[in-house]
Amino acid sequence: MLDKNFIKERKEDLLKQKEDLKEELEKLAVKEDDHFHPKFPSLGNEEEDNELEVAEYDQFIDAEKRLSKLLKETNEALEKIEKGTYGYCENCKKEIDPARLEAFPQATTCLDCENK
Repeated sequence: MLDKNFIKERKEDLLKQKEDLKEELEKLAVKEDDHFHPKFPSLGNEEEDNELEVAEYDQFIDAEKRLSKLLKETNEALEKIEKGTYGYCENCKKEIDPARLEAFPQATTCLDCENK
């Protein structure tokens, strides 16, 4: 069983990551309600500028999706801590290795289930 100090440390890690993720998202996206929408950059009116804008926007979309997914996983992990269900594999219900949770506190499965 994971001890209280370990879970407290993971909660602190997750809360820090949550703030960092929000900051990163706010740099490249606009928040509307609980969702983020990538900003469309305005670099100028020349054809080259327009091509760069579209390329940069594509990068913003990819980054926003990745960061939003990680923020969702972080929030879900924090909810599990509050419910007392944190650290258990969603598939086999066994405890997730503490080393895995230290490396990736949002982990929802043990390594055995992850590799199946």
